[in-house]
Amino acid sequence: MDKHLHAPQTWYRLHATDADGKVIQSANIQLKNPLTKFNYKVYQDAASHHYRFVYEGDAAAGARGKIVVYNAAGAQILRRDLGRISRSQQYEFDLSGQPAGIYYLGIDIDGMVYTAELLAN
Repeated sequence: MDKHLHAPQTWYRLHATDADGKVIQSANIQLKNPLTKFNYKVYQDAASHHYRFVYEGDAAAGARGKIVVYNAAGAQILRRDLGRISRSQQYEFDLSGQPAGIYYLGIDIDGMVYTAELLAN
């Protein structure tokens, strides 16, 4: 396993183009990282696109955080600086105005980036 893989799980897909321009893609492949020590939970309000992120880890004193949300096409749709983070602190964010679908949450704690998948109904 890659020692620098910080996300608890990562998805990838192989993409190949032959000499004739034909594109072939593999199925999505999931990697799980058992070495991840980052603990968090993400809650969604069932009736809206409001989310609550709860950090449950033990960040170093003075650690700073930010969250970034990407749509399924990889476009950044939200970026929020969390400032100094602390255990059990809650952070809210809103994806109202975005269509239903899959989104990816990037959580950056002092340069260590973790990811989570969000399903917006």
